[in-house]
Amino acid sequence: MIINQKDSDISFNRDLFKDDNFDCDEFLLEFKNKVDLETLQHDLALYSKEISTEIYDIINENYSDFIDFTNKLSEFENTYENFNNPLKALKNEIELVYTSINNSENSNKQYLEILINDIDFKKLENILSKIMDQCEKLFIALIDHLRSTPSKTQIFTDHLNVLLQIYSYLNRYSDAENILATKMVGIDLGKIIDLENLQGPPKYTCSTTERSLSGLETIYREILVFVSEKCDIFIHQTSTEKCGILNGISGFNFLKNSIWPEIVHLFKVRLSDYIYSCINPDTFHSNYVATLVFLDEFESHFGSRKEVLEFRETPTYHEFIDKPWNLTIYFQIRFQEIAGNFERVLLQDPFAKCERSSDINEKNLPPYNLLSTMCMHTSIQTCWDRRQTFLPPLSQKFWKLTLQILSRHRFWIEKDFIADIENYTDWSTLTLGLLVDIDLFIAQLPLIYSTCIEPALSESFDNLDSSEALECRLKFNDTVCQSTISEYQSGVIPHLKKLLINKLLVNDPSNERCFDKIFDIPKTYRHTKRTPQNPSDYVNELVRSFEKFVNKISTGLMIDGAKDGEPIKTEILSQALRSFTIKYGAKIKELLSNVQRTEESLMRLKKVKGLLTTPNNPDNALAQISPITNLVTDESKIKLQIRIDVQSYIKLMKGFELNLFIEDNSFEALNDLVKE
Repeated sequence: MIINQKDSDISFNRDLFKDDNFDCDEFLLEFKNKVDLETLQHDLALYSKEISTEIYDIINENYSDFIDFTNKLSEFENTYENFNNPLKALKNEIELVYTSINNSENSNKQYLEILINDIDFKKLENILSKIMDQCEKLFIALIDHLRSTPSKTQIFTDHLNVLLQIYSYLNRYSDAENILATKMVGIDLGKIIDLENLQGPPKYTCSTTERSLSGLETIYREILVFVSEKCDIFIHQTSTEKCGILNGISGFNFLKNSIWPEIVHLFKVRLSDYIYSCINPDTFHSNYVATLVFLDEFESHFGSRKEVLEFRETPTYHEFIDKPWNLTIYFQIRFQEIAGNFERVLLQDPFAKCERSSDINEKNLPPYNLLSTMCMHTSIQTCWDRRQTFLPPLSQKFWKLTLQILSRHRFWIEKDFIADIENYTDWSTLTLGLLVDIDLFIAQLPLIYSTCIEPALSESFDNLDSSEALECRLKFNDTVCQSTISEYQSGVIPHLKKLLINKLLVNDPSNERCFDKIFDIPKTYRHTKRTPQNPSDYVNELVRSFEKFVNKISTGLMIDGAKDGEPIKTEILSQALRSFTIKYGAKIKELLSNVQRTEESLMRLKKVKGLLTTPNNPDNALAQISPITNLVTDESKIKLQIRIDVQSYIKLMKGFELNLFIEDNSFEALNDLVKE
């Protein structure tokens, strides 16, 4: 009861008297030093008049209700007295038998049977029948009063408590639960769960999104309001674990046995043809999500986790959440939408450029270059979109679909992309764009998991304990993030880089012709008077070719304004320079080997012709010094030219200042080939 504040002030706070633990002695002890007793007495008298006036006003405003409730209470008192005496008699007889049995430890079995036979069970049955009839009438009277007057006074609560205790003593829990179901729950819920409310205009709006609630959401909301306002007192009085109640009457479960069966029955009879259809998957998803939210709020009325788990094991629960919802058909429809759209992109226009749009910007997608990559990203997001697609019971299926999408993208790159890409004039630009896309996607994977997948999986792990849920999350995270990243980095990315390097640089026909010029060096210096001074022309050609490759890679990585190509550029150029230098070294090694074999062949030929110096022919020795000396000089000049070329190559390549030479021993290995 709310007491209006008056203009006059008093020396104490009126709310002190509303406290259930109010103590008169403590009150006097607190205020004796603040005000004198006469002032305190005057203030208490004034407060008493305020309360009396308030009560008088309330009675006048609700006079008819008070008279009606008083009459019902009067009837309840009379009825209570009518079966109170028989109950006492029954209790006395039972206690007599119990005492006799306890005192007969040394008596024989026949004596006990005589005592039991003395009890008139028929009389007891008649007494119990009368008691139950009277209890039913009183229970119905209390229910009628509750339906007509939502307010619940302490007197009402006390009488309800007495009735529930009687039902509990007599082990007639189901009788009370059935009366509540038939006399109130079924009637009131019948006005809520009907086709008119389902298909009617919106009544409420969502407080968070400000959207209008659907017809089904409206029905669920009104059911929860009914449970909170009309049924909460029954739940409250019979809960032993909720809200700190220690003296609740155990044995009843009005939520599970009175309210829930009526909800399931009314939905089955009236709305089953309208809310379970898969024809429109968006509506199906909306209805199912609304049902899960409703169940979560409904379960919050239970007093313990144990009661919730017991509730989920009931046949009516499975009848409501499992049987009518054809989740298999729903997933097949979503599979065709998601996988079908991704497959069409890969087959019809796999190399289409990705154009930025407002829709893409709203989804906060990275600046992908190819439509195929963006479609893969959005397809995975769609799988785990809790607002439009994802449903907790289908977590395993959507997880499998996610892995299939990732696998399909890799297969397309390894088989279709690489096979068809050379048919396009801008194939190198497309390949670079795909490399950047993969790098962006790999960087996005942990974010996709944490913002899309993990929140959805959390709903699926509600029934698991914390350790099992953690294990499942780690397993899923390892599969989608670590394994996928590893497969891209160990297979797809190296393959694409190798394709670019080989086609554009290492195995390019113009570079092959340039490498072949290395073998013209011996022709320049054998049997001639020329001496090496400058690098060969082919060195500049090789450097210019690599510079052209650098420019092509740099230009290709700037498509669509992508700013994430620098790491890819560094990796490609580093690998390209290493491969290019290794091939150059192989050519140098082959040339030196040819020069060595030529020298050995000439020496054997001279020896056969007797042109070499012998001890018995000194005159002939002078004549042969020049040819031998000339031969050695030619080899030295060739090797010197090669050394000049290699040193010039290394110097020019380092001039690019690409920071590619850290931990790279390809130049060192090349230089070792021409050391003296």
